[in-house]
Amino acid sequence: MTDEPLPLVSVLVVARNEEAALPRLLADLAAQTYPLDRVELILVDSQSSDATRGLMEAEAKAARFHTVTVLDNPRRVLASGLNIGLASASGDAVLRLDAHAEIPPDFLRVRVGALQEGASVVGGPVRWILAHGTDSWWTNLLLVVETSALGSSPADYRRDSGKDSVSSVSHAMYRHQVFAEVGEFNEKLRRTEDNEFHLRVREAGYQIRYDPAISSAQHVRPTLRAMLKQKASNGYWVGLTASAWPRAFRPFHFVPLVYVLSLAGAVSVLPRWRWPLVGLLGAHFVALLASCWPVTKELPHRSLVILAPPLCWLIHVAYGSGTAAGLLAAIRRGGKRLR
Repeated sequence: MTDEPLPLVSVLVVARNEEAALPRLLADLAAQTYPLDRVELILVDSQSSDATRGLMEAEAKAARFHTVTVLDNPRRVLASGLNIGLASASGDAVLRLDAHAEIPPDFLRVRVGALQEGASVVGGPVRWILAHGTDSWWTNLLLVVETSALGSSPADYRRDSGKDSVSSVSHAMYRHQVFAEVGEFNEKLRRTEDNEFHLRVREAGYQIRYDPAISSAQHVRPTLRAMLKQKASNGYWVGLTASAWPRAFRPFHFVPLVYVLSLAGAVSVLPRWRWPLVGLLGAHFVALLASCWPVTKELPHRSLVILAPPLCWLIHVAYGSGTAAGLLAAIRRGGKRLR
């Protein structure tokens, strides 16, 4: 931190049916070493059917921060909620946080320090963790799958990257002026609004700084069904969005698609030639096992790692199939951009 006046930080949290996770995030924010009277908390409810809205209103009454504003997002789309929050943000810096995130006590202080050193957009590594009350051998196995490089992705913000500048970050903090120049989030995008927004940020000449000292955590999906649904949806929106903004994505985003197409090609030559399929499945199993093994320390019994590759395989197929569906949807749109 420098001797400059401490900036007001606007923290945006958009949530829908997050009654289980939101109290922990609010407690983490209240425990920050950054002065709470310099934190403007903006909570946006996306038509929750549980106690999420009540938790937000209770936080507003608690008056632990400079101000707490509770807003409605009738469209339920995340990008819409973010834009609603941005319209009310008056801080010098804007921080976007997921409702199912957890942050350390120095999270705001370190990020504000990075902005005061000259950064305009800053973020750091995000690790997967289990939500409180969901610890079991099965959820630990899902955690291993999600944490592995081939289970989620080798994105810089998921790893201990040594890079100073990256293409995108999660839980980013921005100077408010970035939005004034770049614009708001694209409300036509459901899962890829951050990829497209960060492309515009880079094209505007801003560097997205990656600082390994700025870490945060995110809850892994507690069921395989929820995980597969998320991966398929992520893949779909990558495929659809890439038709308009291919530079918003990295090659690793399309690895599951290539695998699914290769798998379809190997299956198509059955039953005359079975070795292409056997070889592809065997090589993929070994690669998945190798990617999962380094993180098996999270498992109660390391022998359970043998179950990880089949789960990673399902994730790859779900994501790759979703990407193929997204590309087909883009073709049906006739190349029309999502603007």
